[in-house]
Amino acid sequence: MLSKSKISLIGSLDNKKFRKQHGLFIAEGKKIILEVLDSAKFEIVDLFLTSSALKEISADLLTGIDVTEISDSELERISLLTTPSFGLALLNIPKEMTPRVPQFNEVILMLDSVRDPGNLGTIIRLCDWFGVSQIICSEETVDVYSPKVIQASMGSFCRVNIFYSDLISQLQSLEKNVRIYATVLNGTPLQQIQKSKPSVIIIGNESHGISKSILGFVTDKITIESARSSEAESLNAAMAAGIVLYEFRR
Repeated sequence: MLSKSKISLIGSLDNKKFRKQHGLFIAEGKKIILEVLDSAKFEIVDLFLTSSALKEISADLLTGIDVTEISDSELERISLLTTPSFGLALLNIPKEMTPRVPQFNEVILMLDSVRDPGNLGTIIRLCDWFGVSQIICSEETVDVYSPKVIQASMGSFCRVNIFYSDLISQLQSLEKNVRIYATVLNGTPLQQIQKSKPSVIIIGNESHGISKSILGFVTDKITIESARSSEAESLNAAMAAGIVLYEFRR
């Protein structure tokens, strides 16, 4: 049985203020919960599963975890999803760590004020797909532990390390051999860019792009060219990140 205090706690975690206050965040759905159970990255504080979900999970995976069986109606009551299923987990937010500089053949992504949770979640998923293990976000970037970000990442947040830091300080700490790429509207076409590693790729805000203070550190400005017939104003941050990461991987 879910207590009123537990229901209230779960509901409050949609707000960054209360996630920070309680040191907790929410992960929902079969795919994401199974990813969390398979990862040692996050501590599960509470796990609420329907009876059908319990039948699908090996008992070994649940050893040492506080599991509560709930009904479908109870899940609907605590879920932040439109069509909830399987269950919901409360996870501890890990202690903040310091990002490391890119290694010999590594690409690191930096996000300058990316505000849309769907974009950040998708970018995390893209980094997982293309083997980028580290994202450094500006303090103005949306909180990675927002339920919408976690949901959009489809479990990839378990494998990609996300840090929040002052980007200028991070850029100033880079070795001279690190190339810094950034997506802009009037740069060199992506296919003409000389790609080298170690490197940093910067993706900017959905509406305003990359701030001038950050652009001062950029060694290579990248433009993703549109078709001549296109009337689209721009690509969103996740689309741009996906295209650039594919090109660097290729």
